[in-house]
Amino acid sequence: TSHYPLTMTKHAKPFRIRTITAFTILHPSDFPPAETGDGENDPVLQKIDQCSTLLHEAKSRLSEAGYEIQTVRIATNPFGEWLTLKHDASINHLTSTSDDVS
Repeated sequence: TSHYPLTMTKHAKPFRIRTITAFTILHPSDFPPAETGDGENDPVLQKIDQCSTLLHEAKSRLSEAGYEIQTVRIATNPFGEWLTLKHDASINHLTSTSDDVS
């Protein structure tokens, strides 16, 4: 029996995967006011961290199986659904503390 992933033959070269995308839905309540948020327990940061963990795990497993992964990304619902003017300071805080997911 063959142990090649995804029914590949030993001579087949796996195709390249352009992007792995994780999706999350954000809400205005995910952004606490900057003066009350502690930065680590903010719901938006938890959601991004969960997506990042999932993406890194998927990329690692697929790479181990011989696939080339070009990029990973996080997609959200349209920003008009969760971004409000009151969150301006929170957004600045988020962008200054977030890590690159790739």
